[in-house]
Amino acid sequence: MTRSVDDRTMRETLGFEVADVFRSHLDCADIAELEQLAGRIDSYLAELEHAAAGRQVNVDLARRIAGRCRQLLDGCDRTDGQQLRLVVAAVRYFLDPDDIDSDDQSPAGLDDDALVLNAVIRWTGLPVPEVDPG
Repeated sequence: MTRSVDDRTMRETLGFEVADVFRSHLDCADIAELEQLAGRIDSYLAELEHAAAGRQVNVDLARRIAGRCRQLLDGCDRTDGQQLRLVVAAVRYFLDPDDIDSDDQSPAGLDDDALVLNAVIRWTGLPVPEVDPG
């Protein structure tokens, strides 16, 4: 069962800046885009892998996050609107290259993405392992 997640919970879990960006993705999360997100994950991962050649991208973490995003999309309850919105928002956060830390500009660029994804895994209660950011 999906926990109700308010702004206070988001800020306590994610910190103010990350919570604010996540909230913006949550506010515009459209469950109609659920089917397109899997393809966008693959495309974005390919972009990060390509960018890794000239930058310090943590490609291993990008692959782990992409895999967990796919698991969330596959496992979410299509009848639970709150759960769907949280999953869509988490995937949208990953797909946002300039969220809090630019994903392709530093080895720590995906740490905030892992933080968001792990929080959504806990909030939704879906049987998906959390991402190890290390």
